[in-house]
Amino acid sequence: MTMKRPEAPNLISTGIEGLDEVLGGGLPSGRTYLIRGDSGTGKTTMALQFALEGAQRGETSLYIMLTETVDELEAVTRSHGWRLDGVHVHEVVERPERLMREARTTLFGPAEIELGAVIEEIASLAREMRPTRVAIDPISELRLMSEDPLRIRRQILALKQVFADIGATALLMEEPPIQADGGEHIENVAHGVLVVDQRSTGYGPSRRRLQVKKVRGLRYLAGYHDIDILTGGIEVYPRPVDIVKPPPPPFEVVSTMLPSLDDMLGGGLESGTTTMVMGPSGTGKSSLLSHLSAKLAEQGKTASIYLFEEGEALFRKRAENLDLPLSSLLDSGSLHINTVNPGDMSSGHLLQHIRRSVEKGGVRAIALDSLSGLARTVYDEPSLEMRLRETLSWLSRRGVNIFLSLSRHKPGSGLIGGDISYMADTVIVLHHVESGSKLGKAISILKRRGGKHDSSVRELRMSSKGLLIGEPVEGSLTSLALEPAGNGWAARQIPSTPKRASTPTMEQDNGSEQ
Repeated sequence: MTMKRPEAPNLISTGIEGLDEVLGGGLPSGRTYLIRGDSGTGKTTMALQFALEGAQRGETSLYIMLTETVDELEAVTRSHGWRLDGVHVHEVVERPERLMREARTTLFGPAEIELGAVIEEIASLAREMRPTRVAIDPISELRLMSEDPLRIRRQILALKQVFADIGATALLMEEPPIQADGGEHIENVAHGVLVVDQRSTGYGPSRRRLQVKKVRGLRYLAGYHDIDILTGGIEVYPRPVDIVKPPPPPFEVVSTMLPSLDDMLGGGLESGTTTMVMGPSGTGKSSLLSHLSAKLAEQGKTASIYLFEEGEALFRKRAENLDLPLSSLLDSGSLHINTVNPGDMSSGHLLQHIRRSVEKGGVRAIALDSLSGLARTVYDEPSLEMRLRETLSWLSRRGVNIFLSLSRHKPGSGLIGGDISYMADTVIVLHHVESGSKLGKAISILKRRGGKHDSSVRELRMSSKGLLIGEPVEGSLTSLALEPAGNGWAARQIPSTPKRASTPTMEQDNGSEQ
């Protein structure tokens, strides 16, 4: 006997940016869902967006308030620039006559009088209007009326059946129960459960996140997703995980437009790979990242640079000193510069911005300068390293070249508690070197995954002609490793063999050094 494959559920949009993606397309229609979160996590905003989305699609949306008035709800909608046109708002608040009636009654409690009346009022309204969308905000009030977990479960079951009979999709907003008084019973009744929470970072805005705890019969993105409450509604920033992986991108070798560096890399950089540039401060990491980004943009690959430690004006001036045509690339839209200020956004928001630039802006190269600055910008956020790892994998599957810079590469002192060079397919190391009485720079390839590379050390210079890379050095230069010392940095000399035998031949005519 062959089993019949179940039909795919009919999904409806929540109207919340990013949430439909988390849900794999939307919510299965005709079901009842629970959204649980503390005060201030955005439950009312989510319910309004859900109801307004239905109204915009020509559906009948019913919004039921159990604690607020219409005036209070309209104040929320105005703050987002919305209007409640097309949404049927109904108050089920503690009316004075109801409170007086309860005060005169001593034989029956609120569970027998109030709860039953409220449930019947909601059910009658739903049967009469037959809405396609219902939002009840919050059902915590019903819990307080019930005084008994079993009673509230039965009443929610009754409402769920009413909504199912008329084909309505319902959102029930709830604050977490203070005690273990049957909150899990409502979760079991609901077809799906979404949880929102927020936490303080100690400085700056609070961070909010969302988790889909369950949706029966639906394949969704598990785990936590950052969210923001912005003017215009809530935005959800899905984790960069593909429910269905895209086909592999075509293989392509991209030139760095530095012949000596291409030779060191065995021909160039493959598309869809991550290149990490490591080295102490002042060795030229930002200059190399700006060169790589600009040269890929010149080759027709739109590039986007994210700055975490310096402003755009200084970055552009330094690039122009290296003879990079940043202005023309920016004007043509081939290159984008994004300055990220500390505390402005969560890591989820930032990584979503990167994803959108690829999906909607056609960006094919991403540069993060630097990972140390990124860690300081979105400080006090858990699992940043894993979030970054997921994003790099997502970008790689789409053939995007990624460039990263990192100031410190000593194992145990990296981005977030360790050596993270494992994330990169190619690792370029820049060094401070001592040659006679001068302090210079050198470049070498530490790692290139899946291909041969040159292990020589070459002199690196920055001039008005651009980046200049010399021939392999005979012998070794004395290397100076800059390491943290107290509140500053100290230079530690690494033992080496005598100085080079000859002066490297530069691949371009020397200009004035920068």
